[in-house]
Amino acid sequence: MLLGVSSAAWAQACSSSSAERALVVVELYTSQGCSSCPPADRWLSSLQAREDVLALSFHVNYWNHLGWKDPFATVQTTQRQVLLKNVLAGDYVYTPQVTINGFEEKAWSQKKIHTLLPLKVRDAPALKVQRQGDVITAHVSASAASAQARWAGYWVVLQDGQNTQVGAGENAGRQLRNDHVVVHYEPVPAWASAHAENFKLSAVPVRGQRVAFVLTQDNGIVPVQAVLLACPNQS
Repeated sequence: MLLGVSSAAWAQACSSSSAERALVVVELYTSQGCSSCPPADRWLSSLQAREDVLALSFHVNYWNHLGWKDPFATVQTTQRQVLLKNVLAGDYVYTPQVTINGFEEKAWSQKKIHTLLPLKVRDAPALKVQRQGDVITAHVSASAASAQARWAGYWVVLQDGQNTQVGAGENAGRQLRNDHVVVHYEPVPAWASAHAENFKLSAVPVRGQRVAFVLTQDNGIVPVQAVLLACPNQS
């Protein structure tokens, strides 16, 4: 009996660490209520062919007033796009909007998968994400790159293969598929890069969901390092 309990606990333990070749971080701001968004959603889904791409689909809520309430849109993901606008000195928020490694990419539809370049992580600290049972933590190593530098970051929990029959709004009557959907977004406060830090995810993912931690500059937008954790047999 003791062996069985130990084996079950071990089956739920897994980890992932930053590698020499970093991930490409692609963010899409989208909505099921936006008629111009499905092509961008399909483009983001096509990135599943690359294991070194962290694709994130942030659904925003300002299209909800047109008659269709996007089930994945939240106040928090919309606030992130507003923060993005402020950091990048944009004039307004819009959908679909794509950023690659923290910089806006208006020609996303012409971007081929093989042209996406990874983050430049020469001065980035090591990052490890680990799950032990229902506890998921991220460990960020101390960095000697600059004594005055500060990091921030955020958690995301992702779902794929979400099919929705839209009943109203600009996409009324269409069945939409969404992948890489951010179903939970959780920023962490900035800290001095000279110190190592540990963070615990407050939401426990269920079967079929992936978890990522993205280390950013202190503005919370421009990524520095990212790790994706996909544990087998999550429950």
